[in-house]
Amino acid sequence: MALQRTLAFAGRGCTGAAIALALATLLWLAPVARSQQPAPPEPEADRAAPAGPVDDYERGVPRSAVHGYLTACRSGDFERAAAYLDLRPVPEPERAERGPELARQLKVVLD
Repeated sequence: MALQRTLAFAGRGCTGAAIALALATLLWLAPVARSQQPAPPEPEADRAAPAGPVDDYERGVPRSAVHGYLTACRSGDFERAAAYLDLRPVPEPERAERGPELARQLKVVLD
């Protein structure tokens, strides 16, 4: 629409200054019009990528690990809750017995 008006001015014998002013106005308004367009959507591959390492317990990121631990504790499944804890300081033969107990104790402290 603005381009049609500029061309109409040029056809009426307007001065070069008026044409230059009209073109400068168009160039000045072009970035404003472009900034009002919506941003293109993100590629599908970026949104589908997991936030961290994937395992059976969804411990890839801290939020999902804490959620899984709390969900297991609320359902009374302390063996599963123990899988969310770092039991490396506990000797390997004792982990099966002490892991659920430590998970229960942590739940008591958090509550």
